[in-house]
Amino acid sequence: MANTEDGRPRRLLDQLSHDIEDDYEVWYDRNSTRCYQWYLGLQIVVFLTGAATSITAALTTGANYDRWPKYVIVLLPIVSSLAAVILSQVRLYDLWKLREGGRIQAQALALQARGRAASAQNDQECSKAYEDLTKMLNELEIAQGAAFFGMYSPDLLLGTKVNKGTHQATTTGTS
Repeated sequence: MANTEDGRPRRLLDQLSHDIEDDYEVWYDRNSTRCYQWYLGLQIVVFLTGAATSITAALTTGANYDRWPKYVIVLLPIVSSLAAVILSQVRLYDLWKLREGGRIQAQALALQARGRAASAQNDQECSKAYEDLTKMLNELEIAQGAAFFGMYSPDLLLGTKVNKGTHQATTTGTS
């Protein structure tokens, strides 16, 4: 391996490789896992509360209905509905999928950064690898941001609707 002139491009490339592995990849992994856990947990809540409501209703007789079963039969569907609303409005599955894709891309960038750092022979190759990797990292962040904000319609914000093409907000309502 040829010696580099001052080693700065190599240090920058090594630092970028480290940052991708320890910051970006970890962040996407943590967020993907968190979305998965919330998604799975809320799905389980919806299923179990629905089943518990059915079982409670089936086992309830007229004699004991005025005691605790009446409240359980009312509260369990409320909990189930709340969990279902959170699942649908927050779009946890889509968010999980988005962050998992980001995790996979960050992992691929980390592997590529390590490989390019190991194979770079001089400062020019290190500089080129650094430039390419920062561009790919920026593209990943832009794509993740656009996909995240694309998941939520601007119509949801304060009753405004964005006119396509003009990017001007107008108040929605009936005339």
